[in-house]
Amino acid sequence: MVSQNSEYSIQYSAWGGPENLETGPLHPPGKLRRGHIRVRVRAISVNPVDWKILAGEQNAGVHLMHLLSSRRGPLFPRVFGSDFAGEVTESRSHRFTPGERVAGMLSPLSGGSGSTEICVRASHCISLPDHWSWDQGASLPAAGISALQACKPFGRGSDSGRSGGPGSAGVQRSPGRVLLIGAAGGVGSIALQILARRGWEVHATGRAGQAELLKDLGALRVVPRDTWPDYALKEGPWQGIIDAPGALIRGKGEKSPAKLLDPRHPGACYYPVYIPNDFIGSQLLRIMKWRLFGRGKRSAMMLAYPSARRIKELQEHISRGIIKPVVDSSWSLKESSPASPVSHAMNGGVSGKVIIRLDG
Repeated sequence: MVSQNSEYSIQYSAWGGPENLETGPLHPPGKLRRGHIRVRVRAISVNPVDWKILAGEQNAGVHLMHLLSSRRGPLFPRVFGSDFAGEVTESRSHRFTPGERVAGMLSPLSGGSGSTEICVRASHCISLPDHWSWDQGASLPAAGISALQACKPFGRGSDSGRSGGPGSAGVQRSPGRVLLIGAAGGVGSIALQILARRGWEVHATGRAGQAELLKDLGALRVVPRDTWPDYALKEGPWQGIIDAPGALIRGKGEKSPAKLLDPRHPGACYYPVYIPNDFIGSQLLRIMKWRLFGRGKRSAMMLAYPSARRIKELQEHISRGIIKPVVDSSWSLKESSPASPVSHAMNGGVSGKVIIRLDG
């Protein structure tokens, strides 16, 4: 727990579980570089990639980024987190001025957002609507970018007033049926809103207590979490499958993505939003293997990098009211340790994102 008006970071000094997290002294990020902004962070969200890095499951990527860093220092202590929301305090970019409210993300492999003060590329940030809370802002960047990527194979439909068009290779132009696995999570809840807006019939998996939320977000049908594999077989084939937890990525036989996708639709696509329990590069190898031996079915890979194009698209969706964040819970570090919200997120069953407020 932290005291009022303190400056600190959520840190860990060894790989392990949430119990390794602690609040420590802030190490100032240094001189602001051109194209960057300095942000007073008010809230961060908890992402699966954050706790997988904490557990040491992404060490190959972490060590590679550390080796390539131009500001290489000790590997530990490391700062936890990637998403954030806060207020600009200094700017060397034409995009933002001091006092503006922003949200964005830092690379979880090379840095961390869980500090009361950070420096970040302005191009990796979005402007927050005035009516959004810090919690809502912090919940969106990684989940929003991932959801937009997951929905890319399914056209743009009515959310932009145009479809993919004949020149959009591999993009389905006619809305059909999509199975959305893990629909109540951070990525799934955003993808559901986008797909519904584009006119797709979304069959969303979730727990019993999440059914009302999923219907409000646009699900045509809510499929119980414990019966969806049989439902997928019975109601298939599907024009698309978005697999937020990667539940099908090792599926074989009748429950493989290739068997569940509609063979009559050449644009049918399986899209896993998946963080493996080893080096992220292994995800690429699995997807390449599936594409090579998937009998012509398509698959895609998620890489939630906040490029300028993706940030612009996310900002457009926010401005037009197409998506709204879903916050599961918000935890103040004045009242709890950093381990508590991370453990809560890791236990599963959350709706949307778990937020940590840096309000010392």
